[in-house]
Amino acid sequence: MAFSSAKRALSLSSILLITTPSILLAAGYYGQNSYGATHGSSVYSQQFLSTYCQDDALDVIPLAFLHIFFSSGGLPEIDLANTCNSNNGNVFPGTKLAVCHQLTDDIKTCQKRGKLVTMSLGGATGSTAFSSDAQARTFAETIWNLFLGGSSDTRPFGDAVLDGVDLDLESGSGTDTMSRPRPSAPFLMHMWDLLSSQYIHNNVVAHNGHKWTAGWWSIGDLPGGVVGVWEDNGPCSPSAKFRRLPRVLKH
Repeated sequence: MAFSSAKRALSLSSILLITTPSILLAAGYYGQNSYGATHGSSVYSQQFLSTYCQDDALDVIPLAFLHIFFSSGGLPEIDLANTCNSNNGNVFPGTKLAVCHQLTDDIKTCQKRGKLVTMSLGGATGSTAFSSDAQARTFAETIWNLFLGGSSDTRPFGDAVLDGVDLDLESGSGTDTMSRPRPSAPFLMHMWDLLSSQYIHNNVVAHNGHKWTAGWWSIGDLPGGVVGVWEDNGPCSPSAKFRRLPRVLKH
């Protein structure tokens, strides 16, 4: 599903790998320009991502889609229709991974408004299969480095850090296909391990006997650090239950 200036499609993501409490979130897919593509005027075309972040009814915006898991150079392909795709040749050298740096500021704007922005994997025409468990775990690392809290010279959205991944698994083939009713467990498990060390606004943790509240999204920033991500709420109550920090936090 996609947004347009004349019609907005809302849906609920089936699987959202994000570190937030288990609550019902309204998600609207951005990227396919499906309404605009079937209506000849540019008036109905998909607008800037930041346009839709003004809508208080939306909680999560999956960017759709990362539709090919393994392409040239071993990296995936993304297709966001008229917003960003590989068809115009604006790709990282030796790959078919589109450079979408024009979305960097919009993603950050949405996050500042409290929206969760995720990368949607799959789609109706996707090539979404793994040949082995090891390949599935490696793909999780790739997603982490390209879109989430890792690092790479080939990050499509520059220094913008997405809040998680969305799985829209409609196709696939191979020994271990993601399109089966139960997606590849090694990918999901390793992806969750990577995501579980990040924190978003208002997450509460216990560290060194004190209760701390996160002021914004962070990864690898310990409470009491110079960055100022965490607010010290004072000593923990003996009966209080908070999320504990992982033993290792790394960029």
